[in-house]
Amino acid sequence: MVFRVGATLHVVSFGDTATAEPTVKEIPLAGTTSSISDFAHISLRNNILEATFNTFESTNSYLTYWIDMASNSMIAYTDTARPAQSLLRAGDSMLYVTKYDYTGSELTMLTPQSDGTVQVTYSKGTAQLLETQSGTPVIVPLSGTGEGYFTDPVTGKQGRSALFVQGKTLEQAILTHSGTSSGTSSTAQEPWTYKVVPATRSTLVAQTHDVMAATVMDNAAYMLTVELEDKPENAEARYFITRFDAKGKQNGRVQLNDPTLFDDSYSKTFNLQAAPNGYLALVCRQIHDRTEILRTITTLISSDMKTVSVTGIDPRQQAIGWLYGRWAYVTPATSETAGMRLNYAMTKILDVSPSPVPPSDPSTPDKPSAPESRQQGNAATATKALMRTGTAVPFMLAIALALAGVTVLTVAKASSRRQRK
Repeated sequence: MVFRVGATLHVVSFGDTATAEPTVKEIPLAGTTSSISDFAHISLRNNILEATFNTFESTNSYLTYWIDMASNSMIAYTDTARPAQSLLRAGDSMLYVTKYDYTGSELTMLTPQSDGTVQVTYSKGTAQLLETQSGTPVIVPLSGTGEGYFTDPVTGKQGRSALFVQGKTLEQAILTHSGTSSGTSSTAQEPWTYKVVPATRSTLVAQTHDVMAATVMDNAAYMLTVELEDKPENAEARYFITRFDAKGKQNGRVQLNDPTLFDDSYSKTFNLQAAPNGYLALVCRQIHDRTEILRTITTLISSDMKTVSVTGIDPRQQAIGWLYGRWAYVTPATSETAGMRLNYAMTKILDVSPSPVPPSDPSTPDKPSAPESRQQGNAATATKALMRTGTAVPFMLAIALALAGVTVLTVAKASSRRQRK
């Protein structure tokens, strides 16, 4: 688990027994950090921790740090806050999506160098970029024209394609296309298209207008989309989550009706978290446009996409993720008397393996096997029975959330505020 107090980054590690106390490594952060209050994005790859902080400035500015976990030292950081509508990681670089509308995206890509400097690359693409819980980037192709905004360039149909690509491949393509050499900055050339890198998997949501978040597993992919009932200028938005199999065929769909999704006084970011057996969590982090009050709303969806429950509004969720079939979160708390402690909450087990299918009776070969069934937890009941503690996090929870705390926020951070001309 990772969190920040003042100008120090705290990395929490846990022992190999249920009674072992956690250890906390403290890593100083360079630069001015007094105004930094919240993680905007965090990921751990190749033993390099990338942490991006929200400065809560009116321009949606962020600062990014790269930390070598082997030596517990900072290897690079950006000394100037940069604005962004969304954030994602591609290879070793951080992508700040500084503009997104129907014509595409404008990007600032920050790449740490061996000498501690950060290479800055500017890029444009006729596409939207998102990130999944595994860190796989997603390219959503756009038409680049206002008249054809609702047409998917890949299929020519009304809707949106999601192209899952390799992060390192996308990073290198952006560097090559922008013509940027090491240690320099450049102005972007002509906008690149979705063809800049090959897709490892693709999906299409028909008749949709905007993709807000996506995630991919070995056997499934999920997309959170917004659809409009009428013409864009007077339509009511509707939120849907659509599931696809490994071949990109749609096999599940659910509409979300949580009223907080439609509260225009909050700016929103979304991420999707799929558990191994198909249970799904949609995390919506919202910041009030005037008061900057932060709240987190988590919606849990069963693997058959029939049971939907909202866990409630909670401003404290920091390290969140699936833990052995439970949805859980951890948040630090400090006081002058008790010092630092780790609080946590989790549901009962929701994500379970399918029941085994018994073999057919060899004496009656025409008799079919028992149909596959899936045990379902009651999400609505489970989320009321939360467990909390003010002591060290138990081992089974701690290990998973130590991972979740440095990976869960790497998923898509797509703003709900779309700019259209």
